[in-house]
Amino acid sequence: MHENAPPNELPTAERWLNACLRVAPREDPKQTLIAAAREVRALVGADAVAVQTPEGTLLSQGNTAGPSWRTGEGAAATARRTALPAVVAGGAALVVPVGLLPGRVHAVILLARGETRPPFDRMSSVLVHSYAAQVAMVLDEWPAVSEFADSLLELVTTAGVTLAGAAELAEDPRVEGRIRAALTSLDRSVALIREFTGDH
Repeated sequence: MHENAPPNELPTAERWLNACLRVAPREDPKQTLIAAAREVRALVGADAVAVQTPEGTLLSQGNTAGPSWRTGEGAAATARRTALPAVVAGGAALVVPVGLLPGRVHAVILLARGETRPPFDRMSSVLVHSYAAQVAMVLDEWPAVSEFADSLLELVTTAGVTLAGAAELAEDPRVEGRIRAALTSLDRSVALIREFTGDH
C-alpha cells in the first residue's frame, strides 16, 4: 500500500518520480491501468477513483456518487477525445487521459475529493497527467529508455522553472520556503533520472 499524500499537499517530486519509474507492463493491460489508477489516487490523496475505457469501467473505488463525480464523468468523454486532462467541478474532480495523442487514449482516470477536502489544482493535473503519460508509453510499448528519461527531465525542468518564478512572487515567507523545498526535491529528482538512465 502506498501512503496517501497529505490532504492539502502534493507528493514530493522525488516520490512522484519514483512512482513514474515503477510503471511497468503487466500481462494484462487492464491490470496495468488499474495499478496506475491506485497509484495516482495515493499520490494526490483522492477520495475516489475510477478507470473508464471505451469498453466500460475497470475500477471504481470510494464515493463515486454526487454532482461532482457526474461532472467528472461528463468531462471524461472530452478527455478521451482530446487526450488532455481537466480539473472540473470547482476542483472537486480531476479527469486524466492515459494516452499521448487524440485517438490513442487507452482509458481515462477520474479522481475526486470530498467537499471538506482542498480542491485539485493545476499542479495536481500536471503531476497526474505526466504519470499517466508514462503508463501510456508502457502500454504503447515504447522501447527507448532514453526517450522515457528525456520526457521526465522535460517535465521536471518545466516544473522547476514554474516554481522558481512562483517563489519570486511569493509574499508569504512560509510559501516561499515550501517552494524552495520543492525546488530542492526537483534537483534530487533530476539526479535520480540521470542515475536511472545510466543504469539502462
